[in-house]
Amino acid sequence: MIESVIDESLINFENMIRYQGMNLERYCEFIGKTMDELREEHRENADLQVKLNLSYEKIAELENIEVTTEEAEEEYTKIANDYKMELEEVKEKIKEKDVIASLKKNKAAKLIKDAAEIEEKAFEEAAKANVEEEPVLEETVEEKE
Repeated sequence: MIESVIDESLINFENMIRYQGMNLERYCEFIGKTMDELREEHRENADLQVKLNLSYEKIAELENIEVTTEEAEEEYTKIANDYKMELEEVKEKIKEKDVIASLKKNKAAKLIKDAAEIEEKAFEEAAKANVEEEPVLEETVEEKE
C-alpha cells in the first residue's frame, strides 16, 4: 500500500518536472541521489497518507457515511470540468468505486473538521465564561500591610 502511494507520488512529481525538460533519472543525477534514495524521501509522507486514508475509511464506516448516486455524478462532472474532458471519458478513466471512496473520505474529513470547530468554540466559550466568573485579585502593597 505504501509502495503504491510512493509510486503515485513519484509519477506526479515526474509529470511536474517534465515541464522543465527533466525526467526522474536526470533529476536524480542532478541532485546526486539514487532512485532508491528518492523513494525513501517519499516514504514518510506516503506512510502518513496511508494512515490518514485508513483512518478516514474507518470513520466513514463507523459513522455510516454514504455517497448518493447524485453526489458521485456531481463529482464526475466537476472532474470533467476541471480537466476540460468529456464526462464519458472521465467515467471510463475513473472507476465509480474510487469516486465513491474519495467522497466518503472527504465527508469523514469534514466530519472531523466540523467536530474540531465545535470543540474549539466550546473551549473558547468556556474560557470566556471562566474569565468572567473568576474574581480579579487586586492586591496593592497597602492592602498587604
